[in-house]
Amino acid sequence: MSRPAQRASGATLAALAALAALSFRAALVVVAASCGGGSSASSAAFSSASVERESGGALSISWSARPDVGRITVYAGMDPQAIDRSNALASGAAADTVRIEGLDPLRRHYFALVGDDGEIVVAERRVPLEGAVNFRDIGGHATREGRRVRWGRVFRSDELNRLTADDLTAFSNLGLKVLCDFRSPSEYGRNPDLLPSTGAPEVLHFPIFDPDNDIEAMITTAITTGDHEAQDRLLGDGRNEQLLVDGGRTLVTDATEQVAGCIRRLADPASLPTLTHCTAGKDRTGFTTAVVLLALGVPEETVMEDYLLSNVYRAERNDQTIASLRPLMRDSELLRPVLEVRPEYLQASFDTIAERYGSIDAYLRDGLGLDRTTVHSLRENLLD
Repeated sequence: MSRPAQRASGATLAALAALAALSFRAALVVVAASCGGGSSASSAAFSSASVERESGGALSISWSARPDVGRITVYAGMDPQAIDRSNALASGAAADTVRIEGLDPLRRHYFALVGDDGEIVVAERRVPLEGAVNFRDIGGHATREGRRVRWGRVFRSDELNRLTADDLTAFSNLGLKVLCDFRSPSEYGRNPDLLPSTGAPEVLHFPIFDPDNDIEAMITTAITTGDHEAQDRLLGDGRNEQLLVDGGRTLVTDATEQVAGCIRRLADPASLPTLTHCTAGKDRTGFTTAVVLLALGVPEETVMEDYLLSNVYRAERNDQTIASLRPLMRDSELLRPVLEVRPEYLQASFDTIAERYGSIDAYLRDGLGLDRTTVHSLRENLLD
């Protein structure tokens, strides 16, 4: 057996935190025009709109609208439902890009793009926190009926134990009422959330994990001891991807109580804004977000694109984890399918919902036990 002399350092063990997302059974790019705000008819005048943060902190706002919409004026506010239209920040043609500087970086801003015959509200998808790389807003996506998911109502994130002082200020400024934590007791015991000392949200634990499944312990032991044969046996020949495909199926069948509990809180306006999170913010949180978006009427293809954004926001962190484990693994790239999300993982969930329930509405009713009133309230709270 090939086994390096060194064992895992504290930093290496910390890098393994992302593997905690495997502790449930069996492993338990912003879309064009998925920007949201304004009436459905009004926002339909825009074919795309986005907000991107530049390295220096300035915001680049781009859009494309029908020519008859006329000149576009840009307004900003911290409440997407009540943006002050008395102070224009910039203006441009029907298809244009403007650059906005000087806004408070610790406060989240929403932008109304207003033309003669149409308007839309846009925002950054990711909330730019230094200590939580996958913290983002699920708002802005268009539904099949032409409505849009409200910005600033539901956020999703990875673990919150590395937030900086500035992060905590920005976090506090979001005004979160509820935090749904899908991590296991050992996960949040090892890396407890770092939350503001005042005005912190109510924390609800909905742990999605299987205490009888030791796959995480087996993988962690194989890596930290440098057991190359065990690493290959557990993760090689496509078994790494299969773990997450199986996990995608199991989330549908074995996490119903947790997902339903979270959605019931999202259906209560007093709980909004709400944050959902797990360790990496990609599997358990990704699945729950997908169910919420499907329940709101967002098309599967848009839900998939939102799900895959975890690879964009976690890319640097994943590369660092893989690099840190090279001394202990013959092929540390075996971890990449575990650290990333792949279309086939969420597709396994979609397929299981279709096979077992026939539709998302039936899954909400029969799988999650949500009544019509709850689903109606969810849609009224989260859709423009």
